[in-house]
Amino acid sequence: MVSDGALDLVHLEATDLRRMKELMVKYGDLPMDFADAALVRAAERDGLNRIITFDHHFHVYRLPRRGRFTVLP
Repeated sequence: MVSDGALDLVHLEATDLRRMKELMVKYGDLPMDFADAALVRAAERDGLNRIITFDHHFHVYRLPRRGRFTVLP
């Protein structure tokens, strides 16, 4: 799917790690793991709000000034 252009890979920078840690502390009562924090951080940074995931708890995460994710499928 990546080679067909249907999906893009998002790269994380070392500077993203601090924010990911903040998110993991903020949502510490949920099962936010490193992968979840990486997705939320990338969405914040890149202005995204749609995500494909089977994690039901993604409906709880919020984006600054944009509210909830649109969770697909």
